[in-house]
Amino acid sequence: MLVLLGCLFFALQGRTQEESVKNGEEKLLFRAIGHEVLVALGDNSSRVLPIEKEGERHKISFSTEFSFNPDTIMYAAYRAWEGARSTNSYLVETVKCESNESVHVFSLTDSLNRMLPCGGRIQALDCYEIYLTFMGEIPETLARSEESKNSGVNWFLCSFMVFVLGLVGYYMWRKKQTKKEENEEHFIKIGSYLFDPNSMKLMLKNHLEELTSRESELLLLLHENKNKNVERDVILQKVWGDQGAYVGRTLDVFISKLRKKLSADSKIEIKNIRGIGYRLIITS
Repeated sequence: MLVLLGCLFFALQGRTQEESVKNGEEKLLFRAIGHEVLVALGDNSSRVLPIEKEGERHKISFSTEFSFNPDTIMYAAYRAWEGARSTNSYLVETVKCESNESVHVFSLTDSLNRMLPCGGRIQALDCYEIYLTFMGEIPETLARSEESKNSGVNWFLCSFMVFVLGLVGYYMWRKKQTKKEENEEHFIKIGSYLFDPNSMKLMLKNHLEELTSRESELLLLLHENKNKNVERDVILQKVWGDQGAYVGRTLDVFISKLRKKLSADSKIEIKNIRGIGYRLIITS
């Protein structure tokens, strides 16, 4: 019984050591790929950050942003892979750091001609990470097989990857559109402006105005009664409540501030109706 337990212990220990060596070799390969990428980009000063594992994928990160031609990543990865004499095949994905959007995918297999022929346009300057997913060991007979036997498979895989990336891209686009539509539900269109009473923001193209709570309540009240007279007493009661007679002059100050913040659109006017109050006029 003890002999069996001892054999089992040494067998497990040997397997653990073998896996540890394999993991170490993989990390060296991944760092070599990162280094080859930087060299191919003409960058001899930036660093390859420590390799991280996320689920079944290993991530190569860099200390700097860069722009690249997809072929540069592909050939650099192949040089490092060939130099390491690896018998493992990997799926290589280049993704944007923040959005996790995949911009280039290929397979690292037994020869450069067997990698997926998925090219692409030059990618803009951004933060990129490279993910490698283990696809299996390459049998020696497969490594020496003729390219003609696998070209059909490669084209199928390429088409499949393009299809998958298209679905992912469409999903992300729809998600972004849905979020945009949800956000726009909170906006009120006032002339050329977009007014969000929840966040108290007034936007015109790329210009953003922050409103105070009183300004926001006053603008909302005027808009709800646009092109109609709103009496001063009604405004004071709904926006300020019972805070004393001094608020009357304060109202005039706030009206002046709103006029200034809406001044970029000549079709918007907050008109003083003498002896009555104010009217928000929006002409088409």
